Amino acid sequence: MARDFKIGFDLDGVSFPTPQLIVAHWNNVFGRNYGTIDLPALMPHEMYGVSAEELQRELLVFFHSQGFRDMPPLDGAVEGLRRLSEFGCISYAITTKPAGVEQATLESVRRHFGDLFAEVLFSNTSGLGVAGRETKPQIAHRIGAKVLVDDYLPSLNGCFESGVTGLLFDHNLDYGWCKRQIPEGLGVVRNWNELVDKIEAIAD
Repeated sequence: MARDFKIGFDLDGVSFPTPQLIVAHWNNVFGRNYGTIDLPALMPHEMYGVSAEELQRELLVFFHSQGFRDMPPLDGAVEGLRRLSEFGCISYAITTKPAGVEQATLESVRRHFGDLFAEVLFSNTSGLGVAGRETKPQIAHRIGAKVLVDDYLPSLNGCFESGVTGLLFDHNLDYGWCKRQIPEGLGVVRNWNELVDKIEAIAD
């Protein structure tokens, strides 16, 4: 059993199916039929035939919608976090959000995950001023997390320098933005079962 082994988890794309719902929202607004596998980047405005500003505006519409507040956890997330807790791990949510949705994020995490996350920490979140300027690896290092899990490769940049093991979460190999050269030493997992197995092997 791992005693007090700390892990940082991204929320959007790892703990919640946020990318899937954002793509569905963009498809509905802009008349497309893409899936997450089709997106080579997280903000593919050229694919949708609109400006970056238009795509960003609809992203904010989603984050302020009831659909965001009612979003269920990603399959396997609750069970995986519970299993890690029983193994002796302490889980933290480390997330980047647009300004103004911090409270809705906290309420959603509490409603769906209870106390499975010890704390929700915001990175690069403009609405929090200085408190939100840290990168995810910086936050992970500060809280003593040994592992950081994210679905966005740039969010894991700096893990090695911070002494944190980075794991890229490519859900069912269905995240198009994960299909790029993976740096040596960075692990890739496809679902929560693989993720928990990997973390338990690291922590043991």
